[in-house]
Amino acid sequence: MASHVEQFPSVAEFYKGRSIFLTGATGFIGKVFTEKILRCCPEIGSVFVLVRPRRNQTVHDRMTSIFKQKVRTYLREILSFIQVSEGQHASIYSV
Repeated sequence: MASHVEQFPSVAEFYKGRSIFLTGATGFIGKVFTEKILRCCPEIGSVFVLVRPRRNQTVHDRMTSIFKQKVRTYLREILSFIQVSEGQHASIYSV
């Protein structure tokens, strides 16, 4: 009996040349995911992240504090791939 297993591309092949948009990138899982996707997919197009300002922190301040963390050393090396947009989730869908 012949097996008809569909061949799927690897994650790196799938994201090659593509851009992705992330929300929640400043949270624990978001930071880990962002770093992982950039490590595993060296040929990714761009990563766009939506970041909201907090009461005492601008978007720029929040991103700066994330990139200063020791765990995020790799992210500092590949900052050119990350495009930060300030906003709220609701504003994406508003007309």
